[in-house]
Amino acid sequence: MRISQFKKKYLSSDKRTIKKKYKQVFGFEPNLKNPKRFTEIINWCKLHIRTKLMTQCSDKLAVREYVKDKIGEEYLVPLLAYGKTWDSINFTQLEAPFIIKTNHGSGGNKIVHDISKLDHLTSKNQFSDWLRENYYCGLREWQYKNIKPQILVEKLLMNSENEIPDDYKFYCFNYGSDIELIIEITRGRFKQIKRAFYTEDWTKLPTQVAFPMCIEELKPPENFKLMCDLTRKLAKPFKYVRVDLYNVDGEIFFGELTFSPFSGLMEITPDEWDFVLGEKLLKTGVLNQ
Repeated sequence: MRISQFKKKYLSSDKRTIKKKYKQVFGFEPNLKNPKRFTEIINWCKLHIRTKLMTQCSDKLAVREYVKDKIGEEYLVPLLAYGKTWDSINFTQLEAPFIIKTNHGSGGNKIVHDISKLDHLTSKNQFSDWLRENYYCGLREWQYKNIKPQILVEKLLMNSENEIPDDYKFYCFNYGSDIELIIEITRGRFKQIKRAFYTEDWTKLPTQVAFPMCIEELKPPENFKLMCDLTRKLAKPFKYVRVDLYNVDGEIFFGELTFSPFSGLMEITPDEWDFVLGEKLLKTGVLNQ
């Protein structure tokens, strides 16, 4: 959303906007007074849980300091460059492959395998548009509202088969004495996405979110326990957060922290699993913050 449109959208209350968006997706309004569904609780959190730490951890640049402090900088994807504008980055000095993204949004990125084939004018215009967007406006995810937009360039992670590695998304339910982990494995990013859900003891769960289920049986990485340990350290300050990690031929890298996956507007099937995950989220006491 352009800055020029910000004030107009801001006039609409957060609650009204959230209820409208939810109804457009599900066909009914969310219960925000006594939420039971996972999707409802995520939208409740968008209204009621707003901290500076959430903003820092949603900023793809600022979160690097948080990760460095909690688990160490060796788990950070190498940062090649960053700047406030396209022209502030000297792409000729960068070694491909790399990925270009913004620090304040979701989904806006460009993969570069050959620097000589990078269309600078088209890319500059695209990123200029993305830099003018404020991701708070449309879906009312407050954590993005005050992030100062920048462009960052990271090394593109590739496995030994020259493929984008699987993405391990850890849904972290913090009960205080323990953090329960539900792991979503995403395969085929930037191609044909498929997903599978597992418990920490690697029991496959009969649910899918947004994308088709991965039919094949997956095996946990050899250092899966370390991934779980790192995840818990990153998730400790929060009642709920999704921690994304990559495992590249045994080497672990941090992806991102997400507080409202799909902005709480994703279809969970079968429908009962919206309540199953919601029950876990309620168990954290998130509504009592």
